[in-house]
Amino acid sequence: MEDRYLGPELDLDSLVQYPCGSFGRHTYAKVLKKLGYAAHFYTDRKSVDAETDSVTMRVRKIHDLHHILTGFSMQGRASSG
Repeated sequence: MEDRYLGPELDLDSLVQYPCGSFGRHTYAKVLKKLGYAAHFYTDRKSVDAETDSVTMRVRKIHDLHHILTGFSMQGRASSG
């Protein structure tokens, strides 16, 4: 939390190149590409000076990954990009 680590920017074209079955990379990218979703739907990138802002941005960044992990539908999200 102190470092406010957000991880690298997500590139679906690169992630889909990982071996089939590599969940955090290949499967995530394949699902988003099939649905026509952009990896960067969180366009309101504000500063992450406060810990709460960094946590909010981290959750937004991995939001779709949570859908894939839990099996909740992703059909309602508007695509962007």
